[in-house]
Amino acid sequence: MTAPAPRVLVAVSQAGYGIAKKLLSGCDADIVTSFEQGTQALARYPYAYVLIGVLFAESQMFEFVHEVKKFQPAARVLGVRGIGAPLTEETRLGLHAALQTVGAEGLVDLTRRELSAWEQQALLEMRSRCWPHCDSSKVF
Repeated sequence: MTAPAPRVLVAVSQAGYGIAKKLLSGCDADIVTSFEQGTQALARYPYAYVLIGVLFAESQMFEFVHEVKKFQPAARVLGVRGIGAPLTEETRLGLHAALQTVGAEGLVDLTRRELSAWEQQALLEMRSRCWPHCDSSKVF
């Protein structure tokens, strides 16, 4: 018998919920839109990955990274930006560095035309580990 795939928690704003649901349809992921829902999910299940939208819970992305690391220090945490106009390179790099200082691996900015090599690798690792049977052509 095969072990179940590791769980993924996706914490997004209300505005990002529809996009996340569409991108992840058919993939096993828990999607939450409030800080309370997120902390309840962390208490209920162990997660291998936690994706946190920049605008999650009224822009409480950094606070939620702290919650994840407090309750599930082994979880890999990625900040994600999936809606809005592309950021300047300076702003994107600043957010990436700020996320790393609070324990996340960095920022994946899906609003850019091309992802960096680091962003591509981070998403590829997550897809292959957590969603090996999911249609990866539509996931990120």
